[in-house]
Amino acid sequence: MDSAEERFAVAVIGMDGRFPGASSIEAYWDNLCAGRESITRFRDDQLDHSISEALRADRAYVPARGVLEDALAFDAGFFGITPREAELMDPQQRVFLELCWSTLERAGYDPARVDGSVGVYAGMANNTYYPTSVLAHPEKVQRFGEFQTMLANEKDFLATRVSHKLDLHGPSISLYTGCSTSLVAVAQAFHALLSYQTDMALAGGICVTMPQNTGYLHRPEGIESADGHCRPFDAGATGTVFSNGAGVVLLKRLDDALRDGDSIHAVLVGAALNNDGADKVGFAAPSVAGQAEVIADALAQGDVDPASVGFIEAHGTATALGDPVEVEGLRQAFRYPQSGQGFCALGSVKGNFGHLLAAAGVTGLIKAVLAVKHGVVPPTVNFDTPNPGIELERSPFFINVEPVPFPDRGGPRRAGVSSFGIGGTNAHVVIEQAPETAPARTNDHPELLLVSGRSEMTLSKSVSRLADCLEANPDLPLDSVAFTLQVGRRAFPHRSFVVVENTASAPRALRKPDPNRAGTAHQAGESPRVLFLFPGMGSQYDGMGAACYANDATYRSVYDQCARHLANSGLAELQREMPRSDSLPRRAEACANAPAPPRLGLGGVDTEVLTLFVSSYALARTWIEWGVRPSALLGHSLGDLVAACVAEVLRPEDALTYLVRMAEVAEAAPEGRMLAVRLERARLEAYVEGMETVCVAADNSPTLSLASGARAEIETLVARLASDGVPHRQLPGRRAFHSPAFDAASDELWDVAAGLKLGRPRIPWYSSITGRLIDTHTASDPSYWARHPRSTVRFRQAVAAALKGGATLALESGPGSTLGVCVRQVAGREGPTVVHTLPDEATTLPSEWSSVLSAAGHCWLAGCDIDWTKLHATTPRRACLPTYPFERVTHGLPTRPAIERKNPALEV
Repeated sequence: MDSAEERFAVAVIGMDGRFPGASSIEAYWDNLCAGRESITRFRDDQLDHSISEALRADRAYVPARGVLEDALAFDAGFFGITPREAELMDPQQRVFLELCWSTLERAGYDPARVDGSVGVYAGMANNTYYPTSVLAHPEKVQRFGEFQTMLANEKDFLATRVSHKLDLHGPSISLYTGCSTSLVAVAQAFHALLSYQTDMALAGGICVTMPQNTGYLHRPEGIESADGHCRPFDAGATGTVFSNGAGVVLLKRLDDALRDGDSIHAVLVGAALNNDGADKVGFAAPSVAGQAEVIADALAQGDVDPASVGFIEAHGTATALGDPVEVEGLRQAFRYPQSGQGFCALGSVKGNFGHLLAAAGVTGLIKAVLAVKHGVVPPTVNFDTPNPGIELERSPFFINVEPVPFPDRGGPRRAGVSSFGIGGTNAHVVIEQAPETAPARTNDHPELLLVSGRSEMTLSKSVSRLADCLEANPDLPLDSVAFTLQVGRRAFPHRSFVVVENTASAPRALRKPDPNRAGTAHQAGESPRVLFLFPGMGSQYDGMGAACYANDATYRSVYDQCARHLANSGLAELQREMPRSDSLPRRAEACANAPAPPRLGLGGVDTEVLTLFVSSYALARTWIEWGVRPSALLGHSLGDLVAACVAEVLRPEDALTYLVRMAEVAEAAPEGRMLAVRLERARLEAYVEGMETVCVAADNSPTLSLASGARAEIETLVARLASDGVPHRQLPGRRAFHSPAFDAASDELWDVAAGLKLGRPRIPWYSSITGRLIDTHTASDPSYWARHPRSTVRFRQAVAAALKGGATLALESGPGSTLGVCVRQVAGREGPTVVHTLPDEATTLPSEWSSVLSAAGHCWLAGCDIDWTKLHATTPRRACLPTYPFERVTHGLPTRPAIERKNPALEV
């Protein structure tokens, strides 16, 4: 027998369900392992008013059923459904719609970002809400429209409604084969995947019989239990109990699931369908031959030896005829006695809560998947003594009444699931344990966790549920958690994020309110207008951008291309730094030994202008690659050159040639200093009046200017400012840019400026030299670039002009936060959101990367549609995380007045 990887196989990558006594898969599994029975027995005052007094008084009336909690509650607004439509819609349609959404989320997929088609294969039980409730209110039907009401209730539209509301484009097929409906849906999805009709498939079924608080009349010749208990395979069995529930699985070809890092719960290796034909005593009766054949076919499809199967989740309805027929069909399919005796556990979830009709098959499948995954076979409830017609002692099967380890058959754990419908359509699915994959890597570097909701309440609930989940599962790989939240969840308007270094620290960070990391994004389709800001000299620090170089392929590629151009053209030397001791763990094997970025030097002298330019430009290209595209550009001093390159006015190679020449000119210029001063330009001019070498080099904001000049006079200015208590800060560097020290620079830069290949701006670019939107003539004028190092920087005027262009987000693409502060001061309270990427000074690599991730989080808060896959060098596995907390509201119509209804639950 080959392993699943070597055969055609389908992975179960997502599951969800709502069952009697269990509103989640986790609660369902707990109930199964605990052997809990979840059938409700109603007191007389709990029964629905539509049950007549005569029916209640009948001694054969059994007031029992497995009920679905909040079956009438629905988050209609989430799916764009009006309250009027919701109250007229069959609850089965509503519940199933929510389950399909949450199943995709549990698998780590946002339906809007699925790469490929998603099919839907589903069926539901007969609609009892329409005759008992909707038709009792003809005036509502009339107002909404008879045709629209029909669409909201017909079972034929179950699958297509899901496809429409979730915008899925694979095959969408509603089907009904009685009790086998949902397992038939799974089999159809299985074969559609293997024949490449779709890339993923939702499959399942639902049964919600309304009103729920009802029972049934037991008839000795019928198939319903005499006492409201379902006892599969037991000698005391008298029939089944028809109950409510729903289940959905998300399926994907195994090789695709392994490639995409999906969580694989189990693998389907065979799925067969057939019909009994006329070989039985009646239309509603089972057939040994039909059941044996479908089981054998499924085993053969998967090339599975029956002796390797450790568990069968049977149809197991606890009827006098059905159980013996089923076990005999299994014996024949398993080729007893050749296969052996008593090696395979036999169970039926119907003992826990009865028969879920159209949802029965997928419910059994989910149980079997969990059993294979966890290596535990839950007990069969209400089993005491074997039905004498079964002869368990002469079969491969045993029935456990306590949880037992999954039988070891010397290979991957395997199970079969059967579901048989009245009318003879039989289904059997063979599953096996998911293939082993390499253990997920535990990372201790920062990750960005995103949470959103359609309202503040759902956002708060989502944050709380995520914190609880991570607290209960501290071993979840943080990169998997981050990746799933980034790409596997829809981004709703109300948003929050945290940057954390490990899973253990995440719950506390999530629960700590921080208004700086929460906000409301713009409406869908209204992406922010992003103004890229590029800092100038004085913002740089040692090792800036090293975290980006270590972690992002785009940044590293752009940086290295610039470095190679400098080296190959003989313009500069490359001095390779040693990796820093606090080096951040790399995300890709290829980067495991990646060195720190090369320092760019000229003639053995550090050239800060080169490193600042290359770092800022590489960061801009990184943001663009991530999906944050600028609507406008604005650079401060040297940052003007970065803006010109991003606007495609200037090629990066030409910019580097210009910068090298400017560095040579600067090296020859008199030594000087630059001083940031907390004064408005006019007030600073008063301080420098009379000085020969010092001038106001930059007008940055209403409260911040820049002085530049010879060292001695700058020291004199410092003393004056200090005596008056004026805040100031000396910028790093030994040259006085934008001062008389560069008077001769224009002539010396003319030749290189004249040789630049200059084009027209392809993105609006606001010049900090002219203080306004630059035109093609100015951008292509060599004199603009020749005068640049001497010209006064009019950043405040350029900001004001850029804001008139409608920028709603200002993103500082480079080190520091000074430009963002200036934008806030110029714009006032109504200004754009300001985000800075790198810190103001040297720090550890993890802290620098945390700053980058935080910037990405703030861009997301502002409404940017970021391609999160670009933040991950390799694709992490998707994690199963809490799903969206629907804001459910009860939408239900009262039932008809009490009438004589003999058996309202009989739908098989």
